Amino acid sequence: MSLRLLLLSSLFAILTAVSSMFIIPLPFVPITLQVAVVLLSGLLLGAKGGAISQAFYVLLGLIGLPVFIGGVGGIQHIFSPTFGFLIGFIAAAATTGLFARYAKSFYSCLFACFAGIVAMYTIALPLLFVNLKYVVGMDIGFVRLLQIGLIPFLIPDILKACAAAAVAVRLKGIINIYDKNDKRE
Repeated sequence: MSLRLLLLSSLFAILTAVSSMFIIPLPFVPITLQVAVVLLSGLLLGAKGGAISQAFYVLLGLIGLPVFIGGVGGIQHIFSPTFGFLIGFIAAAATTGLFARYAKSFYSCLFACFAGIVAMYTIALPLLFVNLKYVVGMDIGFVRLLQIGLIPFLIPDILKACAAAAVAVRLKGIINIYDKNDKRE
């Protein structure tokens, strides 16, 4: 991995931490700007760089730095309802990066973002269910899980995907992490 990609991945880890400070509180899982940064990391850094940036962000929080929502951190956060979303960030950045490899238009970037969002929820929702059922002790069914962990976030995440795609189209030529001779990620 190049030093440039490592530095950009670190920058996006920091941006993800900063974006966690913009909160719209909801029960269990609040709305933040993090998803926009996660998607943008995949769009601009590719699958590997995006995943590394988000893994670095999660690692920083788990070792105790106050980078998670509400300025908290520590290993105990694995028992938080939002932990599945943190793991989902890694998958979202990687998936977005895979789909964005040759994306140049707004719509192709937006498609990559939607693929990343699906990857995030595929991981986040089952982990949210496990947390609410076995850590919180809530009697929760599938519909209630969707009401808590998906439905309130659909429109905000679509808007964040649109914003990330628009920014990426503008920045893709400036932050090009792909070597012209390298056809791999």
